[in-house]
Amino acid sequence: MFILFHIFVPLLCVEILLLIKKEKKPEIHIFWIIVGSIFPDLIDKPLFLIFGIAGGRGYFHTPLLLGIISLILFLLTKNKNVASSFGIGTLFHLLLDIPAVPWLWPIVPITIYESKIEDFFYTLFNNPLVYSTEIIGLIGLLWIGISKKIIFHHSIINWRQLQNYLFIPQKH
Repeated sequence: MFILFHIFVPLLCVEILLLIKKEKKPEIHIFWIIVGSIFPDLIDKPLFLIFGIAGGRGYFHTPLLLGIISLILFLLTKNKNVASSFGIGTLFHLLLDIPAVPWLWPIVPITIYESKIEDFFYTLFNNPLVYSTEIIGLIGLLWIGISKKIIFHHSIINWRQLQNYLFIPQKH
């Protein structure tokens, strides 16, 4: 999967949760959901492209490191909602990358996939599953932006609304 779908799916689930949750509303940090949803690729892809480590879905695509990084984030921020929002975003990333996620590392070694940067672009433009999910992700993010009055509301981008959406915990 690629970036837009990785961001859209957890945001869609958060929006659904906020709509159906009637009693106590959870405090969800959208910024940390987004960071978590792309974090494994932000680390593993450069490690692969620069150093050839683990084929782009390596150590940071493992539940063990998800837990450790969420714990570190909690210790740094002293905020369980920030850490859990990050963890939720990362968990969605791992679920969307099935079956190429090393779920049982370090018990089971990480499988190395041979690929080059050209393969990334070839897959993006030639694999219907990949480009269709990116189109869905783009449309979905546009829908969220419009429904939250972030885009196309009195201007192309309403920066104040974008800041509020990203940095004020969602509880509606």
